Amino acid sequence: MTENFAYGFIGRPGDNKRGTVGKPMPDCGFKLSPEGEVLFKSPTLMQGYYKDEEKTVESMTDDGYYRSGDLAELDAQGFLKITGRVKEIFKTEKGEYVAPAPIEAKLAVLKDLEQICISGSGLPQPVVIVTLSEQARSRPKAEVTADINALLKDVNSKLMNHEKIAGAIVADGEWTPGTDFVTPTLKVKRNKVEQFFAETMKDMVKTGETVVWESSR
Repeated sequence: MTENFAYGFIGRPGDNKRGTVGKPMPDCGFKLSPEGEVLFKSPTLMQGYYKDEEKTVESMTDDGYYRSGDLAELDAQGFLKITGRVKEIFKTEKGEYVAPAPIEAKLAVLKDLEQICISGSGLPQPVVIVTLSEQARSRPKAEVTADINALLKDVNSKLMNHEKIAGAIVADGEWTPGTDFVTPTLKVKRNKVEQFFAETMKDMVKTGETVVWESSR
């Protein structure tokens, strides 16, 4: 990041790990917040944003660490893996925070799923909204439903209780920039998806259904 003079983590020759951003540079003070946000404090850290005191205050912790906005995990070997962005975190009805990106990555093992969006702000449990691959859309609905149910069961067995997915909503067709559900680079617009499927998600949690098809609502 420019805020720390691009002096943070690096994968060194002979000491790197695929899927991570490497290990911290010398004198690069960092820690993970309770929510998993990467916090920096080092000699290369900026003094503040130019003529923007308010943004400077917002970006710093009380003990002088810079809030990167990145969520990450540190493995046993000291390698840092970025798992998402803080702004994507949502709070369930129970007051528990959920980071969607790591869960979405676990669901992506099912190749039938084209686009995946975990949501659940204000709901008892998270819900996932998905689109299907072209091949999956040509398969019998009952088969795809069974595969999704099996995936949810497997993924939920690896999640904490407040992260467990209540069910999946299968959206019609695919999301393209023209649908306004994804950006021109095909990144899911989480807020747009959440707004559109808000009532369906609430109904799903109430009824206890595990897989709901948009076309059947």
